[in-house]
Amino acid sequence: YFMNEAMDKRPPSVPWTASTMQDLVLWHDAYKSHVTESLEFAKRVNQELTRFFSTAGVVQMDSNPRPGRLASLRGLTMPGILVELGNLSNQQTAKYLGRDMIQQEIADGLELQISNFFYERLSAETPGGTN
Repeated sequence: YFMNEAMDKRPPSVPWTASTMQDLVLWHDAYKSHVTESLEFAKRVNQELTRFFSTAGVVQMDSNPRPGRLASLRGLTMPGILVELGNLSNQQTAKYLGRDMIQQEIADGLELQISNFFYERLSAETPGGTN
């Protein structure tokens, strides 16, 4: 999942006012500058998990990351996603995801995608692409 700005509408009683201080970013609005990057990040992780789960045939992956109105992602000051690996109320899925080897393989794949994403992001922000 990635945060969908369009789904995150505050109640009408809370006005959408701009800050009077230049450097102040309202907590609710902090993630907005990272929505595009979050979607790209979610796509990469989704591709990794799709590749992993396609051979297992236990968990059916969505073809694209889902947008959502997620309190856990609101207010982030960097790209962020929420990863859902499967429904543990499904006995077959729970048994599969409960195996240490499977958990390690998933963790390794996620770590690779997270590292690559942020390494490429840092390189793009550094002049000449080097640190």
